[in-house]
Amino acid sequence: MIPYGSFGSTDGGNLLIGRSLFLKASSTCGLHHRKNICENAGGGHYTRCFWCDSRAPWSENNSLSRQISNVLYDTEENWWQSQPEQEKAFIQFDLETTFWFTGVTIKFRNCGPKAFLIERSSNFARTWGVYRYFAESCEFSWPGIKSTISKSKLGYLDTYCQEIGNTSSDKQEISYFLSIPQHAFVTPLGKDILNLISFTNLRINFTAFSLIRDLDHNATKKEDQMVFQSENPH
Repeated sequence: MIPYGSFGSTDGGNLLIGRSLFLKASSTCGLHHRKNICENAGGGHYTRCFWCDSRAPWSENNSLSRQISNVLYDTEENWWQSQPEQEKAFIQFDLETTFWFTGVTIKFRNCGPKAFLIERSSNFARTWGVYRYFAESCEFSWPGIKSTISKSKLGYLDTYCQEIGNTSSDKQEISYFLSIPQHAFVTPLGKDILNLISFTNLRINFTAFSLIRDLDHNATKKEDQMVFQSENPH
């Protein structure tokens, strides 16, 4: 994940730079013991297995770690991995002050989630608002949320669901960028637009995952479980 933004009128850029400690995940595999995980890959055409041991951050001597800080590395050998069996998980980025949101790019190492949403807070995580919903099928995952943007001139203020197509293939990358005309900032709605782009926290909230098999030798039953993987877009 790479969040982009700016401080006031300064040029925008990658906000993760120098802020790795502000990034956190609600779920990470292997935090308590090493775990062997196998997943269906390549759209279900083959099985891919790997060990996860996130008791310590990634290093050359601990290349099995799947902590959230791995998304900072520009290499395919590092990725964040959620804990199996947790259907819902999120990645959260907390800033030290208010920034202007430009956009965010998310890269999924395995097949992408069936549904997720991008949320933001402008008051240091006290309250949250939705930027956009995403789903393979908006009607199924987000009933009641409109799936098309308004045709009005104020469509850029809409919150709606964007269909992302079939999520069964690996290495999917999804980007969301705000597209607001410059002249809109000096209209009577300028205050609403500033409220929309101002943020102190960003959250990628995953609600439906791809299936994997847990091959932990301590497990008494082998069954499908949920997992999510994200890496640095490069």
